[in-house]
Amino acid sequence: MLNELLDWVMKIQLLLSISVVVLLICERSLTRKIGAQLLYKMWWLIPSTLFLLSLPSELKPLSNNAMYYVTVTPTQLPVVDTWLLGWTVVYVAGACGLLLAMFWQHKRFHTNLALQLTDTTYREYPVYVSTQINSPMIVGLIKPNIVLPANYIQRFDAQSLSLMLEHEYTHIKRHDNLWNLGFFSLCTITWFNPLIWLGYQSFRRVQELACDERVLENKPHHQQVHYAKTLINCVEHHNKRHFAYAYYGDKNTMLQRLNHIKNTARPSTIAQTLLITCALASLSALAITKDSPSEKVKADHSVKPIMRIEPKYPIEAANYGVSGYVQLAYTIDERGHTNNIKVIDAKPKNTFENNAITALRQWQYTASNNPDEIHRVQLDFKINDNATSTPQQDQFERIDVSH
Repeated sequence: MLNELLDWVMKIQLLLSISVVVLLICERSLTRKIGAQLLYKMWWLIPSTLFLLSLPSELKPLSNNAMYYVTVTPTQLPVVDTWLLGWTVVYVAGACGLLLAMFWQHKRFHTNLALQLTDTTYREYPVYVSTQINSPMIVGLIKPNIVLPANYIQRFDAQSLSLMLEHEYTHIKRHDNLWNLGFFSLCTITWFNPLIWLGYQSFRRVQELACDERVLENKPHHQQVHYAKTLINCVEHHNKRHFAYAYYGDKNTMLQRLNHIKNTARPSTIAQTLLITCALASLSALAITKDSPSEKVKADHSVKPIMRIEPKYPIEAANYGVSGYVQLAYTIDERGHTNNIKVIDAKPKNTFENNAITALRQWQYTASNNPDEIHRVQLDFKINDNATSTPQQDQFERIDVSH
């Protein structure tokens, strides 16, 4: 299972990185033209890409055109990938370390807040105060609460407070804390890719821009100016941050937000339409490519077996002298691991299938240039040499399993 996770993580890196780079470019160059709210929604490209890349090939019907013939040689030397073991240890240590740091920071942050409930509510959400913060924030993932600085009455007038509460309520309504946690989880499992971390920072910046844009929609100019002054008031005080909570205190983000507020021009409908069209076209192309494996000639790129584990003969079948066979279809990924194993036929039923699948999962091949290509194998389980042989089928590689 760990190997499958690592295979999936490595498989998604290229397209995931491309998606992040495109969104980073959009943030830098197109925010004013398309609007922060649309740009924030464009980050749906990330989960959409992951979903398309994670669709198993076994969801597609088996095609008779995708045949592959393997000649099994008498000598098959087992290979122990020490480099793979070392990489696995490093990967797991890094991911677990980040998770532990995340939970420790979350627990410490929440404990230090020392929240105090007030008599104030905002749209049915309770409002808390804390002496440990200097800017409003949302605390909680499933049941979020609004938290204000303990001295908010002295620092903010009624209009400023109303705008800030609306800002935090927008975060709650859009479930931004859950999205932040989801993106941080993606950063954890792809912790070795710096582009994903840059993408997370961009995602948080665009999130704040989109929230400001939503709050200031249809607001008169004097309220927009007042909102900007309120942001400046917040940035003048150092603010402790946590990955899952909306923040005011990052000065670079605050400067970007103030510049965006000054831009009162409406987003370009043409630019928005073009961006949405390009995004949909890209996802469609990815889906089509995923469902249409190449049918190039693979004479020079054929996979070859490196290590095969012989299936164990089921004890009950051996005791009753039962022989049979299992026909399996599977794919081979870029690292030579078998995936998407599917039983095509077996005789007798519910006898040898589990042992055959268990063994096939451990087989190792050379790297495949076409991880969506379907391979087939037939495993013959013979109780002895006199056991009746099953009919040979040309499209299946055939391997004998003796008791």
